[in-house]
Amino acid sequence: MHSWGKAGRAAVALAVIGLLGGCAGGASASPQPSGGTAPAPSSGAAASAPAAASVQGFAYVVNANGGGPGTVSQYAIGQDGALAPLRVPALATGGNNAQLIAVDPTSRFAYVSNVSSNTVAQFSIDPATGALTPLSPATISMGSDSGVYYPWSIAVHPSGKWAYVSLGQRGKVNEYAIGSDGTLSPMNPPSVPAGGYPDTIALDPSGKHAYVSDGRENDVYQYTIDQASGALSQMTPATVSTDGTYAEAIAFDPSGKYAYVTIVGATSATAVEQFRIDQTNGTLSPMSPPTVAAGGAGAAFITVDASGKYAYATSGDTGWGSTTVAQYEVGPDGTLTLMSPPTVQTGGSPWGITTVHR
Repeated sequence: MHSWGKAGRAAVALAVIGLLGGCAGGASASPQPSGGTAPAPSSGAAASAPAAASVQGFAYVVNANGGGPGTVSQYAIGQDGALAPLRVPALATGGNNAQLIAVDPTSRFAYVSNVSSNTVAQFSIDPATGALTPLSPATISMGSDSGVYYPWSIAVHPSGKWAYVSLGQRGKVNEYAIGSDGTLSPMNPPSVPAGGYPDTIALDPSGKHAYVSDGRENDVYQYTIDQASGALSQMTPATVSTDGTYAEAIAFDPSGKYAYVTIVGATSATAVEQFRIDQTNGTLSPMSPPTVAAGGAGAAFITVDASGKYAYATSGDTGWGSTTVAQYEVGPDGTLTLMSPPTVQTGGSPWGITTVHR
């Protein structure tokens, strides 16, 4: 792990759910370094959005608050796309240094990692108002002892049946079944090994395979997901190597044929690793070339737009002195090619990025 550390990012994460054409599932988003403090959380959860006819969805932002008590800010999304705070603008996460959020595919439940408290907060989502309400119990512990677990990334299976949490300080991923009431229960076995410092866990679009970036060993661990039980089992080979100093974010194209991994601390020329996904067994194999540049900086987080034609990578906050987003065209074979111009300017230390396809 780099000396700047994840806790030092004072990160926020964003999840968006929609009302148009039914509910759209959400996923955990990579954090963006940001200072400041969220509005004071309310003890009540009876929030409601502005006039229902003018609302097309809801958005939730996780606030680390400098490593102190975490909060989730909640908003309605108007027809013009503008965010408006709900009547209860923020809720406590029940732990410190809250970081990432994941929403189940039905948009009924949300989960937030409380990194410094070794817990995950669990909420229900009111489908009419978007209001979050803590479940009972409001948080679950990542382990039975008092040691440091560092829960970070959360992934929810496309079926909505299972959830997975990477534990950076324990070198493993916890596995959970999601009950009908949204609460998480440990599977049997409760966890699987995931290298020296598991960072991001991501599930491919098919829900058949899972991948975990290892920031210490600079590998990507690859797993098969049992479609009956949700249990993870390591593939053969168990890992694929990356070409950098800290494997971070993982993104897939919509077809599930290609995967991209950002390498924090890499040179510009090796900022993004690109892989093909075997459509039979899910194993990753490097493309040719195996890495692509990021237009003058390293890469922290990457996303592929819903059309599968374009990808974007942020430069992060790890000392490159860059405030850019690299922009790529995705070729028919999945390879990335920098556009012209290769980057666009953004604010200081950009991290999380997402796209909306119209």
